[in-house]
Amino acid sequence: MATHTINEGTIASAGGSIVTSTEAYLELGLTSPTAVEVRIVLASIRKAEGAVKRYLRYDPVQRSRTEYLPLGDLNAGRSAAIWEVNDTEAYQSEGAGSSGGEIILRHLPVRSSVAMIVHTDSDGRSDTTVNAFAEQKTEGSDFWPNYDGKDSDGYKICRDGIIRHVGAWPSTPGSIRIAYTAGYSSDEFRSVDSLVDATPIWDAALDETIRRAKKVFLNMKSVHGWAAGPKSSEKLGDYSYSTGSTADTAFGGTWDLHAETKEKLREFVNWGYELGS
Repeated sequence: MATHTINEGTIASAGGSIVTSTEAYLELGLTSPTAVEVRIVLASIRKAEGAVKRYLRYDPVQRSRTEYLPLGDLNAGRSAAIWEVNDTEAYQSEGAGSSGGEIILRHLPVRSSVAMIVHTDSDGRSDTTVNAFAEQKTEGSDFWPNYDGKDSDGYKICRDGIIRHVGAWPSTPGSIRIAYTAGYSSDEFRSVDSLVDATPIWDAALDETIRRAKKVFLNMKSVHGWAAGPKSSEKLGDYSYSTGSTADTAFGGTWDLHAETKEKLREFVNWGYELGS
């Protein structure tokens, strides 16, 4: 049966991930994983990280992002209507309400290591109109992220994702385009960085990966003995068999996170995004 040597730099997906396959192999005690074991571990990482990202409301891996905001009309629900009465009729009067001077980005934390680029266009329609977003805003003069600290390289970070504006942001959905960098580095996930610690996210993703992989391995042992997958062919005489080509079907449906995992992730959830944008 084919085996795969563990390389220290093996990453679960080409786009980068929270947990590496190497870390999962070591946690499971797999020094020379078979081809099927490799597929199971990689599928476990994908499913575990997908569940973590859904709970956080964002992808915590550091990379470039582009968002179109606001998601809803910033004027909606600005204040409660007040009923007033004059000599002849009753009518509604609306107060001044919120100024709409801040928006919240989805991915955290926002980093200053790459310049944030902000364009506004009242008719931008999320970049679907011709020559949309010609007006570029200037950080420090027109807007500023709510920076609340620095990383080990001396760059500012914004942990709550709030971007403030001088006056009000445009209120039409899709009238703001923001390109920015957000997320945690590999060192920050693994507590190597001394100022920014995102270890609970890495720990939660690894725990959920191992839980999923072990469940699949146990299911295969109980149903097929120690075979790595369901038999797809067999012959007598010089006995041999082959196994199925995919491990994904062994997982069944999506699994929710354990309560302990949710507790680890709670401080990193972007609760304000859905409410504030």
